[in-house]
Amino acid sequence: MISIGERAFEDCTSLTSIKIAASNEKYLIINNYDKVERDIVAATEVFRTRKLDSEVKIPLDLKIQLAVKLIDWYDNAEAKAYVKKMLTRGMKALIDSGNLELIQVLLEKTDFVTKRNVDKYIQYAIDTKQQEIYLTLIHYKDEIGAYTEISKKFRL
Repeated sequence: MISIGERAFEDCTSLTSIKIAASNEKYLIINNYDKVERDIVAATEVFRTRKLDSEVKIPLDLKIQLAVKLIDWYDNAEAKAYVKKMLTRGMKALIDSGNLELIQVLLEKTDFVTKRNVDKYIQYAIDTKQQEIYLTLIHYKDEIGAYTEISKKFRL
């Protein structure tokens, strides 16, 4: 088990991100992270075991990020089940943090964002002023054919 000393980041007021290594080639960077060291240790353990331990309490925004990375790297079924269960809250957390990279992973590697729910994520991206995410979701909506042709709506 990897250990970080108690209150290791206590006076690090300018700390803007944490890089958690899953291996030499794979890692997760968490921007604007101001949580406690135990979350970092728990995240490291998730990568080591490749499992989302339901007993470990990790904030939703971090757990969603970890789950999406497990999907991306290992096609992890447990992580997919978790993200599917927590999709709306998870997408909002990813949009809130401006995490376009992980949103793109979800769009490319899962079928969770559908014609039925893409509009609510687009609206949320608009509401939170996440323009790049909004544009990505609009493009995705077009790719999955979620737009109705105007000629089908109106008889011209």
